[in-house]
Amino acid sequence: VRIVDLSNDQSKAKQYQSFLLRSQTRKEAVVEYVYSPTRVKVYIPKENCLVNMILAGINSPKATEPYGQEGASYIRSLVHQTEVELAMGSMDKVGNYIGHLYFDNGSKDMSLELLKMGFASIRGGDDVSSQYFQAEEDAKKNKLNI
Repeated sequence: VRIVDLSNDQSKAKQYQSFLLRSQTRKEAVVEYVYSPTRVKVYIPKENCLVNMILAGINSPKATEPYGQEGASYIRSLVHQTEVELAMGSMDKVGNYIGHLYFDNGSKDMSLELLKMGFASIRGGDDVSSQYFQAEEDAKKNKLNI
């Protein structure tokens, strides 16, 4: 079985864009690598490809910034090498797919979990749910991390 790695090739990622973004249903995937709290590499078995996924609606510190390493470790403990579901919304100019990642049999939103734990903040201008704002406020009240 040949696996197509779209994580390092912008032109290939654009070629696969229509296949990966065509349906509004969630795609099953496996988290292969965690770069940071909001950026992971996932394998999508149905499409037989590896892609970089950026979580929509939130920002997190880089690994070299305060709480960046802790946030990445938290994500690794939850989803590294486990099955997840992706809701892909768009692609950025360098070939990273942007969307939502769900874990624990699709019942938990990774972005929401990061906000609850204080490892992320809401990105301004994005269309986000009221749950995100509540989670961020609760984390601030409890003085969690960021």
